[in-house]
Amino acid sequence: MFLTCTALFLTKESGMVMGLALGIVSFFGLFSKGISIKSKLAPIAALALSGLSIGIFYLLQKKLNGWYLFPEHIGMIKWDWPTMWKKIQFSLETLFVHDYRFRLFQTLLVLAAIVAVYTKDIRFTTPLVPGYLIYAIIENRFSWMPRQALLALFFISLLYTAWQMINLAEIKQSATRRFVYAATVFTICYLLFSGINFFTARYLCCVLLIVVVLTAAWLNTYLDQLYAAVHYATLASVALCGYYGLKYDAGLTDVNRGAFDGMKVQMNVIKWCEDQQLYTKAISAPFVQREHLQKPLTGFRHTAEKFTTVTYEPNDATAIAIYDNIEPDSNYTQIKINAAYKLTYRTTSGEAWSEVYERIK
Repeated sequence: MFLTCTALFLTKESGMVMGLALGIVSFFGLFSKGISIKSKLAPIAALALSGLSIGIFYLLQKKLNGWYLFPEHIGMIKWDWPTMWKKIQFSLETLFVHDYRFRLFQTLLVLAAIVAVYTKDIRFTTPLVPGYLIYAIIENRFSWMPRQALLALFFISLLYTAWQMINLAEIKQSATRRFVYAATVFTICYLLFSGINFFTARYLCCVLLIVVVLTAAWLNTYLDQLYAAVHYATLASVALCGYYGLKYDAGLTDVNRGAFDGMKVQMNVIKWCEDQQLYTKAISAPFVQREHLQKPLTGFRHTAEKFTTVTYEPNDATAIAIYDNIEPDSNYTQIKINAAYKLTYRTTSGEAWSEVYERIK
């Protein structure tokens, strides 16, 4: 556990969140019965040593580079509540709605109601509570309730749901129980982390895996109570969710099938800029393209020469303006109809496109 956590801490910020989740679960595990003192203290000791290792790393980083955490990343962290709330809303929408996943979770909730009626045990309806609260958060329901209180209620419902699943599935093994709690606490911590951190949908892949595993555990709990025929119907439902999620995945970002089309048009634009020798021109471009233009190590560049003046917002000095439908920009419409600019280059691949406008006046 020490080596795994240390590698997580040193590799990715999500690893820090996992360390926090494991720390919380390990702390409450101290109060568990039927577990030896050694087994209770071992994970805490491993986490403490991992924390010491990352602490030493940060001290060395401060000494060598002058900062503890990468300043560019720190500058993207936002602590204001409205921004945090919107990111959490979008995180939940991405996890539970996008790519036809809402059908998967609807299947789970329908089975919850069926099993509760069939067994005459209302405890089986437990997932309906966080399910409805997810909808309430995404759609901003319960306007009379403070958003912080609604979020806290949702987190409590997740913990209660984990506890009920352990009871209903009659999970006896301490390692399995610990996993369920750790996975749930990690989900809560990661949603909070996503609320303050620089956000992109791919950052949710790690917590999406946890959500899917817990959903599968609930499905298995329900299917154990029903006839074999329901198993096949549920498997068909899950397969259809996957099929339609893939079929209608029309996005161009790095979590969509169209990502390769997006990369192709981005590479074409970068190559065009290099061929035109635009290294000293004032260029405005979307975030990802700015990274490609200014940082040869992203792999999109063919030369080591730097593009010296690259910004986001076009201004009076802008000579080249780059736009695409990967990162839509509100300035695009204005530049497109501005007589001072002309369309100089356009490239397409699949649904992706990018255009380059050059100042002529």
